[in-house]
Amino acid sequence: MPRDSNLPVREWLLGYGPAMPRRQFVRLCVLLCVPPASMTLTFALRGYWSILLIVLAEQAVLGAVLLYHLLRRTDYDRIVLSSDHIVIEQGRGMQRCHLRMDVGRTHMAVDRNDAGLIHFFHEGDDVDVELGRYASAARRREVAQELRYCLPATCLRAGNDARRTGLDRRLPGNQAGPQWRC
Repeated sequence: MPRDSNLPVREWLLGYGPAMPRRQFVRLCVLLCVPPASMTLTFALRGYWSILLIVLAEQAVLGAVLLYHLLRRTDYDRIVLSSDHIVIEQGRGMQRCHLRMDVGRTHMAVDRNDAGLIHFFHEGDDVDVELGRYASAARRREVAQELRYCLPATCLRAGNDARRTGLDRRLPGNQAGPQWRC
């Protein structure tokens, strides 16, 4: 039976999916940067230096957008479920955070709106972890269904019972219970 106390360790990963390969990313950068740079060089050689400043500003903005894309492409939420605890790991840019919660005091709910985000609440503490923001709606539904099947019935809540206190962080002033490790 799936809800036995001797659960095997199960793991789910919610994220964007595979990132753009390095070779393809380099090609994209070349296609976006080389044509404006060559046109700017042509104008600069003819004496129109003001065009150079405009294109340099454009290239700086483009570089910032591509860097942001690279950092956010690796965002993920990982859930590890064993018989006595749930470990949640969230990766945001260059930061990785871990939270370990007791299965007996943890409740799960899924939003009933279009987003269908998965929430984990720790009983007695003001900890609300929102998962699945970076995954597709179909993947979130699949993971939520598997979690409902694997978690004890006492851990499940209705979707409208999702509290909005302290998403993705530990609330100050409440030192008992699980804590984020970043």
